[in-house]
Amino acid sequence: MNEPIGAELDLLVAKKVDIEYVIHKDRPCIEYELDPERFAWDYSLEEWKCWVLYSPSTDWAQGGPLVDEYWDDIVIWLHDYYGKGWERCINLTTITKLEWFMRAIVGMKG
Repeated sequence: MNEPIGAELDLLVAKKVDIEYVIHKDRPCIEYELDPERFAWDYSLEEWKCWVLYSPSTDWAQGGPLVDEYWDDIVIWLHDYYGKGWERCINLTTITKLEWFMRAIVGMKG
């Protein structure tokens, strides 16, 4: 079985952490609320929202908060799965640390 990457991994993460998303051009997107104070061209709108790509496996602004939220749970899960010395079982030669962590979230919560 191939490990998920890119948009496939990002979609799995969105599902696992229960983030509301839509699919646009085969990519998960999340709602983003704009600050009307920073966008002066039309104040007649009551809500300022748009959709942005959800890419926690490559974007630390999106993935970083998940690392912070799930770090302790991941460590416990890895210790239970691999036992003492689980750190030696991590192979980061072909993926980034953020991508590895998103895969761990998907595996842990699966």
